[in-house]
Amino acid sequence: MLVEYYHLTEIQGAWGSVNNDVFAVGRIFADPVQSALIHYDGSTWSSMTLPTITALYGHYLEGIWGSSANDVFAVGQLSGYGGLILHYDGTNWTQMTLPASTSYLSDVWGSASNDVFAVSNKIIHYDGTNWSSITPPITTVSLHSVWGTSASNVFAGGYDYDTTTGVLFHYDGSTWSTMTIPATVKSIQGIWGSSANNIYAVGSDTSDQVMIINYNGTTWSTVTPPAGASSNFNGIWGSSATDIFVSGYWNIMYYPGYSFSTAIAGAGTGNITGSTVNDTYPNGKTITLVANPTGGSTFVDWTPANCTNGFSLTTDTICTANFAKTDQTISFTALSNKTYGDANFTVSATGGGSGNPVTFTTTNNCSNTGSTISITGAGSCTITAAQAGNTNYNAATNVARTF
Repeated sequence: MLVEYYHLTEIQGAWGSVNNDVFAVGRIFADPVQSALIHYDGSTWSSMTLPTITALYGHYLEGIWGSSANDVFAVGQLSGYGGLILHYDGTNWTQMTLPASTSYLSDVWGSASNDVFAVSNKIIHYDGTNWSSITPPITTVSLHSVWGTSASNVFAGGYDYDTTTGVLFHYDGSTWSTMTIPATVKSIQGIWGSSANNIYAVGSDTSDQVMIINYNGTTWSTVTPPAGASSNFNGIWGSSATDIFVSGYWNIMYYPGYSFSTAIAGAGTGNITGSTVNDTYPNGKTITLVANPTGGSTFVDWTPANCTNGFSLTTDTICTANFAKTDQTISFTALSNKTYGDANFTVSATGGGSGNPVTFTTTNNCSNTGSTISITGAGSCTITAAQAGNTNYNAATNVARTF
């Protein structure tokens, strides 16, 4: 709909405060090129009046973000690769003053009206009064995207033209640092997440194919792109962890997420460990988990059976680890014959791992006190050894010895 409204217009970014207050920015292919800035009121798109911008070879906008309907920032480029930021106060757009040597700006995001970041070959920050420059941890970069979950959890990604690989920085509220990302990442073009432990970055890999990586709050890992993706991704946005859209040069793809959780069942005891916690993850996420029996129990199997360590998540899944009690065995050697009138004697037997004692009972011509046996008359005597079970062990099968 945006392209139909402006013929020969390229839309680069959009943001809205509500569904009837949406802004879109880009460029109009005139001579010289001009910034496109349009607004949607819930029924119609219309052009907005820009301030007078002096730029010999034109100007255009690439990113937009706002803290409210009357506090919106649009960033882009002046001719000669200079940076451009426009601010909207709910009535008018005005051009903002930037730090010296600010080059073209690709994206903008903030946690509040007085905490706004914009990125290019460096990072600039707005404190509600002035923009100031921040030197990134690596200076040979071209940053394309900035996004965060809070003032102390901000991400900026792009391309390191010295190493020709992707780069991703993180801000913890006081310091920017370089994050470790998969070596196959060539360039990061967009960042978005549903929470602090479920963040995505999209772009291209070192084979110039589509790329998606996911951050679980600790590490970044590669995610299988949606089937049919045919061009580099340059944007990502979603309403939740299970409702995500990824855009490329030739297509827009829907990227659902799936819920994952674990459970324990069976008569035994145990726990489940791994790098994957109960949460919602992207299609194709590799799930790592290990079933650990405890207290002598035995791990039996997973339900469903595909819940092995390193399986790929392709639907909502509950992985149940089934634990069973371990069997016990009593070792009770055969007894020699006795004669009525012989002195009392003791018997012994060893059992399984429950730690419960082996106990004895007698029938026929004998009796017992614990493991001490008394012959009470002529004939046969049967001594039976038993061992009780517990939470992790089954009761042992009784063993009887007759003499």
